[in-house]
Amino acid sequence: MKIIFICIFISIILFSIACDVENLLKTTEPPQVSDIMSSEPGFVVQPTQAVKFWVEASDPEGGVLTYEWTASAGAYIGSRQTDTLEWRAPVTGGQYVISVKVSNADKDVTRSKEILVPSLTAPQVSIISPLGGEFITQQNTVLVQATAISENGIFQTDFFVNDSLVSSLAGATSNSYIFNWLVREAAGQAKLKVSATARQTGLTGADSLIVNVEGIIPGKQNAR
Repeated sequence: MKIIFICIFISIILFSIACDVENLLKTTEPPQVSDIMSSEPGFVVQPTQAVKFWVEASDPEGGVLTYEWTASAGAYIGSRQTDTLEWRAPVTGGQYVISVKVSNADKDVTRSKEILVPSLTAPQVSIISPLGGEFITQQNTVLVQATAISENGIFQTDFFVNDSLVSSLAGATSNSYIFNWLVREAAGQAKLKVSATARQTGLTGADSLIVNVEGIIPGKQNAR
């Protein structure tokens, strides 16, 4: 009889050890999470607009999932711990990031999305050189330098002389633009203007100034 009890006892111990080993070797899979979806097509949200974001998620082992939403700016409306987030965009335009972390008992998955909030402010444009009132010599090539800044980035800058388009440049990340102006205008005053168009909104800002164009005496080379 004692032998039977000993065998049963040993069997129970071996069974427990086997279960523990199985649990140790068992790997918990991370949640399966879709991309973030939005009630606004293209993830373009107007300033102060309220919008909904959500994900579809499941646990491969049927466990309970938890959610945590974060945003780089703006305001949360209601809970951040469900599969849906209500969010109000900030007043200031720009690129913002919405993220959600979905977790099960052991692992988590994070999804993020960039949100564009179009700025309601026109680009700020400033002509750095030449200076207003500066004297420019005919037939010389002058570098016209300007800065253009927009919260949503610049789509294009345009350079005008006496309201005639001379050159256009695509938006740059440096906010600095240089145009080559071959001075063929008649002697006298010339109006220079640089305009910039913002991405998404199409809002335009500009700066302008007047320079003095000096004529060249025929037969002489006047270089500056």
